[in-house]
Amino acid sequence: MQFTKRLLTGLGAVALAAMLLSLAAPKAVHAIVAALVEVTNTPANPVPTADVHQSAAQNIELYCSAPYVAACGILPQTGGFPVAWVVPSGQNFVITDVEVSMNQYAEGGQSFYSIAWTPPGGTGVRTENWFVPNNGTTTEFQFSNGIVVLPGSTVVSQGGSNVNQAIVRGYLTPY
Repeated sequence: MQFTKRLLTGLGAVALAAMLLSLAAPKAVHAIVAALVEVTNTPANPVPTADVHQSAAQNIELYCSAPYVAACGILPQTGGFPVAWVVPSGQNFVITDVEVSMNQYAEGGQSFYSIAWTPPGGTGVRTENWFVPNNGTTTEFQFSNGIVVLPGSTVVSQGGSNVNQAIVRGYLTPY
């Protein structure tokens, strides 16, 4: 009990001294605190920064027509057909979700849907596959960790005969 009383008295004295010091010399206290939390951006110790106004420009939404095998593209703001899109140099495209719309006249069962891409300079094709119910609705697949598509790749869509279209969403991140 006596130890606790002495400990609390000591802590109270330190807190009182700190308050008195900040009242007597506020500029000195602010300078000390600022020196303790100062972050220096040097080539040896780089500090990552991000412009929050540019973050929306990093979101990508690709339109994929189906059931044909075709490159997914970005819909022009002026309308018209999708423009084929390639993952920009120095960036990875991280796919966060795929939304597959089915034909309203589908008669049960399942349809196959996939997206694929060939990494630049690589051999083989990377493919992600799903089965979608033939019930005339839209099914969305979400990926919490994301599917990474490397720079220079073009996302290609392929769907079964009952697939109308798909939307592939994600974001760009530095390579």
